[in-house]
Amino acid sequence: CVRASSPRFSMSWTATTRSGAPHKLDGDVASFAALLGRLAARDGGLSDEEAAAAELFDWTAPLHVARSPGRLDVMGGIADYSGSRVLQMPIGEACLVAAQRQPASAGVRAASFGSAAGGRTSVVHVALSELAGPAGPVPLAELRARLTSDGRAAWAAYVIGCLGVLYHDGAVSPADGGLAILVASDVPEAAGVSSSAAVEVASMSALLAALGKPPLSPDEKVALLCQKVENEVVGAPCGIMDQLACALGREGRLLSLLCRPATVLGTVPIPPHLRVWGIDSAARRHPAGGAGGRLLSSLLSSRGASRARCATRSAAPTTAPSAPPPSWAAPCCRPPSARGGCSPT
Repeated sequence: CVRASSPRFSMSWTATTRSGAPHKLDGDVASFAALLGRLAARDGGLSDEEAAAAELFDWTAPLHVARSPGRLDVMGGIADYSGSRVLQMPIGEACLVAAQRQPASAGVRAASFGSAAGGRTSVVHVALSELAGPAGPVPLAELRARLTSDGRAAWAAYVIGCLGVLYHDGAVSPADGGLAILVASDVPEAAGVSSSAAVEVASMSALLAALGKPPLSPDEKVALLCQKVENEVVGAPCGIMDQLACALGREGRLLSLLCRPATVLGTVPIPPHLRVWGIDSAARRHPAGGAGGRLLSSLLSSRGASRARCATRSAAPTTAPSAPPPSWAAPCCRPPSARGGCSPT
């Protein structure tokens, strides 16, 4: 939490872990804090993006900052869609999001550093009435249409979409007031290291803190809600692996996951004499469509067909003891249960 306590914008910080334990302010978080200090003081030499960001906040009120790293797939990869175990490692590059509750505001303003260089709109404004009405939160399909209608501003679906999903979950409400949000990330985009999941996890965590809400419990819940943002607001058919890795990864350890359902198996220490490197192939990934979406559709269709075929076998009348599932059913079925059905793994 940062508060600008005087006209000279003397800033004081309190840094904590997700559990609330004190933490040293260092690394990219300290650099981001210094940048916010420059914005607050409106030092000369601010870029156009920085000047626009400086106008977002009330520098006499608290700010909350959350950080989420990208992740490197060490083992398992695309097989997470089929229920395979995966091992994921957080990387040094991360997304940082500053958020501030603004009770007098009737909207959400979000800015993203680097947007202009990518041909995107730097600042996006959405009225609270576009997120929720008298009958409750707007359907996420409607929110998706609103946030993705202009391709130059579609990045806001990853950020403001988090607020829409939190409204649906009941964790926050429009009565909590408006918000200002600033996003800065050095996680490489479209490189397979979860740049979008890092934005979602950092955004959702910062929004909860700014609105005075405790971290979601259990720890996996923030990842599940961030997956909902990507699936239903952004429109990307992703699994849960990226969000779990970005939310729960620990430095120096591999996160062991089963992704169907979302199950954290624990962490595996990386031996101190080993280093893991990710090499950018320059082949861009686009999770919202293309080959990734077609692959996911094929995997789920095959899994559904195998499950149905296994259920048909189990339902067949027989007087002999049930035979084990055939080899083609092994990835998706356990042996027939006492009720004669097959259970998905």
